[in-house]
Amino acid sequence: MANTEITNLFHKVIKYPLITEKVITEIESKNKVSFIVEKNASKPLINHAISNYFNVEILSINTFNTSKGLKKAIVTFKKTEQATEVAVTLGVI
Repeated sequence: MANTEITNLFHKVIKYPLITEKVITEIESKNKVSFIVEKNASKPLINHAISNYFNVEILSINTFNTSKGLKKAIVTFKKTEQATEVAVTLGVI
């Protein structure tokens, strides 16, 4: 995919990163970053958007709908430093 297509896909699928104390702890200790994503986004689509945009390898993605009607994706990265790199790039930490 061309760089603009990857960027457009990322911004279409990912609404914003979730920033809470619990999320910051998970970034540092469990190598996980949480995102609010589009309601119709599937796990493979989320994986494709994040892995290509940040050039990282993803171990797993857990998704669920929040009580506020939003869809949350918790992304676990294969390499320990990747969650921190993604969070720094996003300005989360």
